[in-house]
Amino acid sequence: MQRKFHYLILLLCVIFLTGCATRPDFTDDSSGIKWNISSTEEALVGDDPIEPFNRSMFAVNHFGMRWIVRPISWVYCSILPKEAILRINNISDNLAFPGRMISCLCQAKWEGAGIALGRFLINTTVGIVGIFDPADHFLGWKKRHENMGHAFASWGLGPGCVLVLPFSGATNVRDQVGFLFDSLLDLKMVIPYAGSVAGANRTISAYDPFNALVESAADPYEQFKLAMSLLRYPQINDFKFKATEADPDFEKKVNIPGKGSEIIRTAAIFKAQNPLVDTLRVNVFSMQRTDSKWWTNTSLWNRDFQNLGDVRAIKDPLEPEEAEPRYYQFWNEPQEEGGIKRKNELVIIIPGVGTHYTGKMLRAFAELYSNAGYAVVATTNTMNWSFATTKETAFPGYVPEDVKNIRRHLRLILDDLEKNKQFKPEKIMIAGYSLGALQTLHLAKMESENNTLGASRYIAINPPVDLIYAMEQFERLGNVTKKWTKKEYFQNLGHAIVNYLPVAMNNHPHQKEDGKTDTEIPMDYTYQTKINPEQAAGLISIAFRMLLRELMLSNARNGFLPPEYQYQWGRRRELYKKIDSLSGIDYVRIFIKSRYPELTMDQLRYNSGLRVLEKFLRESPDIVVFHNLDDPLISQADADFLSEVLGKKLYWFDHGAHLGNLYLKEYHRRLLNETGIK
Repeated sequence: MQRKFHYLILLLCVIFLTGCATRPDFTDDSSGIKWNISSTEEALVGDDPIEPFNRSMFAVNHFGMRWIVRPISWVYCSILPKEAILRINNISDNLAFPGRMISCLCQAKWEGAGIALGRFLINTTVGIVGIFDPADHFLGWKKRHENMGHAFASWGLGPGCVLVLPFSGATNVRDQVGFLFDSLLDLKMVIPYAGSVAGANRTISAYDPFNALVESAADPYEQFKLAMSLLRYPQINDFKFKATEADPDFEKKVNIPGKGSEIIRTAAIFKAQNPLVDTLRVNVFSMQRTDSKWWTNTSLWNRDFQNLGDVRAIKDPLEPEEAEPRYYQFWNEPQEEGGIKRKNELVIIIPGVGTHYTGKMLRAFAELYSNAGYAVVATTNTMNWSFATTKETAFPGYVPEDVKNIRRHLRLILDDLEKNKQFKPEKIMIAGYSLGALQTLHLAKMESENNTLGASRYIAINPPVDLIYAMEQFERLGNVTKKWTKKEYFQNLGHAIVNYLPVAMNNHPHQKEDGKTDTEIPMDYTYQTKINPEQAAGLISIAFRMLLRELMLSNARNGFLPPEYQYQWGRRRELYKKIDSLSGIDYVRIFIKSRYPELTMDQLRYNSGLRVLEKFLRESPDIVVFHNLDDPLISQADADFLSEVLGKKLYWFDHGAHLGNLYLKEYHRRLLNETGIK
């Protein structure tokens, strides 16, 4: 009876699948379309006509992961080391081979089907039921990313509509049906308790990547759906994409430095490609004390750097009582015998545009300073959705007003540390990068007139000189998609995902200043990315649009947007389409300008840049600036201004684009020297 019931479900699902799934047309030869997040997502994952249901189902999954799986994982992962959890997952994957093999057969991938069967036979015997993977280690037979959803896609079935269900990572009808087939083909179905044990182990081990994905998201459902669709697209295309040919000199410019500033030459080490491609090396700068060999992130024994910091919440008394607290993270590790001598000195880091206090690069900066003996505070940028939650902080982007909010926020942090952590530093340094660097220099000027924070040093890394000019570059870079046909756009998207995602997701060792690597790093280790400048332009534009999207969603949710930007919990597609049609310049003209009607656009631009600080920048002995000559967010006029005004307080790197060279040990040495360590 139970088997007949399963067959009935399968039959109904296939009817449902074939009835609503239409294969996306990626062969459209028309061009001139400027693709945005909404249009890309809809093409990849389909429409979302049952969005309220899907959001409810995701809320169930989110609640379960946060309040059930996480507490269990604290115990489970503190008993079983990471390697044991991995081996259980290996056994589970080995038993699930029929789904992969049949998927290959359904696609006429005869070699793939043979490899799937061969892997099972070898790993079950030599690999002791799949605990080990000798098929890969000795024969090079790697596990294939195949499942029945993949087979359905190869038959011409599109994703259908968005469909989210409990305990499933699929996000559309086709893949949900495929997931059901995979489950019924899994050998664990016939082994008592095997499915339950393997499912529990896999769910617990999935908590860390799930939390990393949604932890800082304004809309976790949307973040999850978008991420899964972008990961799924290369899989169902067998990771085979052909990039369009791009001009290697596209946007390739290097500013000429003025006299008086030091030029640090790292070309032989950095091996520059193109300023846009090199900007994406920003993700190479990552924490070194992470991904513990023995314990997962949720284990009580895990000593990864991000887990050593104290996450703290503060409330601003000037804001409404119902306002959410703001969070920051504080590191002040106790002195260990024979370890780094701790200083009673604090470095506060103001991150780049839209960065959450849990940002990967922000924590890499925090680790760098912590390893040098400093206590460190990591804050959230004013243009992150979680900072802009009140009328006073909504619609950030006008730097003088944003810096007033930062100043008040930092004062509350210092008071919290003194009162609740008994930490009162003898010396305070404030370091910022990108937009945070621009804000740091404005803060330095403000503090020079009335010192409320007690900071004695201000370090700015890659500050934009003209914020509006920088935003115009993001908009211009996004125009690259207009030259592509729909087919070319998705070919370039897939190629960029396949070649850049490993760089963005992995942790990378820092490169030593002499060009050599540490002994444990392979000598052929490369920090370059295999994408072309036009693809890089598209990715940079999308990243900026994502930050703007979350900021605007937060404003809509809090009722700060006009009525046409209506927010509904269960239906946000139309809102997202309206938001995604806005550029950064539209945001300034429509929303920031309306908050300051007494100012012209030229005044907004001037007041939010560095030229308004010219006299202070010339005279202040407390500031230092690090910049790259090929930063695409500054013009030659901006470079001339910095050189002429800052003189010896400015260090130029010959290459590095926008924050792309932060992984160099030479950069670290210079930075720490200027912070105070000699």
